[in-house]
Amino acid sequence: MSDTLPTPVFEEIPCTVCGADNFEVFMDGLTDRVWHRPGVFRIDRCKDCGHKNTRPRPNAASLHIYYDNTYDHDDRAMKQHDLHSFGGPWLHRYRLNNFRKTHQLTAEDRVLDVGCSYGGFLREVVTQTPARGWGLDMDPTSISEAFEHERITYQAGLIDDLVPPEGGFTVVSLYETLEHTLDPVGTMRSVHQRLAPGGFMIIEVPNVDNAWIKVLGRHWFSLLIPQHLQHFNLKSLDRAAREAGFDIVRYHQTMFIPAELVLSLAIWWMNIVGPAPESPSIGRRLLDLMAAVFFQILFIFIEIPLQIIMRYLGVAGHQFLVVQKDPEAKAPVAADFA
Repeated sequence: MSDTLPTPVFEEIPCTVCGADNFEVFMDGLTDRVWHRPGVFRIDRCKDCGHKNTRPRPNAASLHIYYDNTYDHDDRAMKQHDLHSFGGPWLHRYRLNNFRKTHQLTAEDRVLDVGCSYGGFLREVVTQTPARGWGLDMDPTSISEAFEHERITYQAGLIDDLVPPEGGFTVVSLYETLEHTLDPVGTMRSVHQRLAPGGFMIIEVPNVDNAWIKVLGRHWFSLLIPQHLQHFNLKSLDRAAREAGFDIVRYHQTMFIPAELVLSLAIWWMNIVGPAPESPSIGRRLLDLMAAVFFQILFIFIEIPLQIIMRYLGVAGHQFLVVQKDPEAKAPVAADFA
């Protein structure tokens, strides 16, 4: 498929968290192992702040090459997962309950979900709490087909295009979003500007300093090169939030996100055997069935127990951060964003 795509343009820039240009190679020779888009990449570690950056990276004009027909196809598999599966709604409920350790949502809360996809998290917000929701996503198709509710407003676009409601948002969430951005600190500053005084920002991203990567290396699924441009550990994510103006950290912990081991091994396996043909042989069908049974057993009896243990040891593959804007800060005014 890659031979029909435009030629991407790559760039190498200083660290996206601290601005230093002082790197060492963390991992090299990386390629797109999921969608097989062009390019060979490294993950470089900033010697000044420890943040890990994908380098070289596609420039802004080339990013679409790595997203077109990837996360969601015409079959709307992402929509099925987000709204109608067991795992998607369970994950959104888990995320909401994590945030409730910090703040209980009321009818006065105005919750913005950046990168909302089909509105799975916002569905939990408006059905489990009296808060209002706003959804923002770059994909107009997911916005047009998102979960509908009288207390949810959707908009297609970027955070910089969004005019906040009067008084600003009280909560802004970025679930599995910040690692995709070219300028994570700039994105968080845009959130900060749109938050009400004392408002909360929720971030969930992979945790690159985890136990899985020590075992799986470049095969760890959540590296997701080159779609993931930023690779945070707990320290660099905290530093990025502070660079953006957030001085109050309310909650920071690794998360229980199942299937990292199974997804990593499944992609490794698919890269060996290749995708199933339209009319697979009996041998290929038997091989795929055996692999499916193996991955199910691995998930239930190995991965879930290990994920629980790693979560409580602080070495799980994802992290969850809640930071708060200074309650004495100036409230945003809609005219400032016109």
